[in-house]
Amino acid sequence: MSYGRGALLAGADIGTTRDARTLRVGLGVMFRGCAESPVAAAVAIGAGSVNAACMVLAAKAVGWGTEHVVVASFDEGRFLPGAAAAGALFVLAVSLLRILTIIFRGVATGTVQFRNEAETRKAIVRAYLRLGISWHRRRPAGQLVSRAVSDAETAWDPMQHFPFAVGMSVMLLLVMLDIGLIDPWLALVAAILIPLVFAANLLYQRVLAPRARAAQRERALVSGLAHEAVAGRQVIRTLGITDGEITRFAAAADASRAANRRMGNAGAVFDPAIELMPPLAALLILAIGVDRVEGGHLGVGALVEVIYLLITTAIPLNIIARFLGVLPLGVAGHTRVEDVLTATERPAHGHRGADAGPRGASVALEGVGFGYRGSAERAAVRELSLDIRPGAVVAVVGATGAGKSTLLSLLAHLVEADLGVVALNGVDTRQLAPDAVRRDTALVTQNAFLFADTVRANVTLGAQATDADLHRALRIAAADEFVARLPEGPDTVLDADAQLSGGQRQRIALARAVFRRPGLLLLDDATSALDPLVERSVVDALRAEYAGDERRTTVVLVGHRAATVALADTVVFLAGGRVLARGRHAELLDTEPAYAALLGAYRAEDSADTL
Repeated sequence: MSYGRGALLAGADIGTTRDARTLRVGLGVMFRGCAESPVAAAVAIGAGSVNAACMVLAAKAVGWGTEHVVVASFDEGRFLPGAAAAGALFVLAVSLLRILTIIFRGVATGTVQFRNEAETRKAIVRAYLRLGISWHRRRPAGQLVSRAVSDAETAWDPMQHFPFAVGMSVMLLLVMLDIGLIDPWLALVAAILIPLVFAANLLYQRVLAPRARAAQRERALVSGLAHEAVAGRQVIRTLGITDGEITRFAAAADASRAANRRMGNAGAVFDPAIELMPPLAALLILAIGVDRVEGGHLGVGALVEVIYLLITTAIPLNIIARFLGVLPLGVAGHTRVEDVLTATERPAHGHRGADAGPRGASVALEGVGFGYRGSAERAAVRELSLDIRPGAVVAVVGATGAGKSTLLSLLAHLVEADLGVVALNGVDTRQLAPDAVRRDTALVTQNAFLFADTVRANVTLGAQATDADLHRALRIAAADEFVARLPEGPDTVLDADAQLSGGQRQRIALARAVFRRPGLLLLDDATSALDPLVERSVVDALRAEYAGDERRTTVVLVGHRAATVALADTVVFLAGGRVLARGRHAELLDTEPAYAALLGAYRAEDSADTL
């Protein structure tokens, strides 16, 4: 079992966890988590158990000292230094051993907890990268961030108490055994007390479980709204809705506070009641024990040892209560994590390879239909058939909602066709290994994403590259001049201080795709943020690179400006998710009125922009 291998820590039950099953499921999660770090877990649980035994030994030391030092001194009328020294050494040795077990338990527990937490986060991110666009479209980005950060942390919070709680359970068994050997009547009192405390803890867990799930949901909502406030700060300020967003976030924060307070209220009632039980039991033991001492059935030291043990049981009972208190919240966190790890809505893939030939990749679509799941909208594309030869440059044109971006997502195998076949180099993309698609395909979207790293790292993505290779990619994307003017040139870090325009970001993203020399280059309105003059230089560079006789890349681009569309050998005109017409740009202008009207509208827009 391993999050790193995509398995479930919580088992199949966790998705339907209810109050009565939280304990069983949560304990299963803890033991499986320990199995991921067996050595550290064994040290933590072993140290906790030895610590428990030391606490019982401490009680025996107190009882022995009472009997052989205090009572014996009164009987003989003098202080007994030998017995006192032996008792002191006994207590000191036990105390030193307890200190060592606490250190070992703390270090080993942290190792188990934080390793599982890290592996959970890595597994969540791997799942995010495997899952398709349709899955991501239905979930706010802020809540997905919360799954990888807050939920992963909460899921493993109980582990910090688990080895200690196991050790304290061992202590309770040792306490019962020790008291039973001392006096059966006193053992009867202890046998009644400890099950009562466990029953109170189980009731506490049942009350807390639904409150914990509610608190975790509210925490995720707050995280999502905070992410929106940061990501959409410009929109919020420019639209003048700052006060409204503050009010919305404040309401969510208050709801989270109320949910956490309901959890705290449960603890405020149960914790004192649980902690009060051992002292009350000690008073009862004292009342019964005095009579047993007077009857000669029990020694004073033994009575003191039993009372000390019962008072000391407040510690293990408190630890167990603390563990059971955080367990429902941990199970709620695991439930939310599992929602991601068990998601199956991802593009299918196989194990085949399909490298592009020397003149680029070939693409074929046969009767392809696709609609985004969970959407009431009509299909994004339908009955779509295309055959793109290697090295071709194809422009996809259509009005908003025609299916252009969906077509490129199908070609990049970001989504899987509901009907028909999408083939890359003659192989159905569902049979290709993920690396085979990614190695030969590069997609540039109009919303250029850049990492908070240098220009060089953003373009090369860590690959070994010469300055000539980097300069070539920047030149084709018409980014070489403005990059050279940056403070550190291509080694400038693109953080908040490096203020890049949308067009500059697009050109770096384009350079990143070009640098890879892909067999299939997909440009989804990748020059939309460029002014006509800069776009012309980019188009000219792309034409020089990809329109010659020695083509090594197939290009499919979405564009609306005539300069970009004219780069293509063939234009595919989409309408309503279908291919309405195909041909050369000049031919379609003469034969397709809708195409001519669309391109004419964009030309008018561009002319207005240049005034």
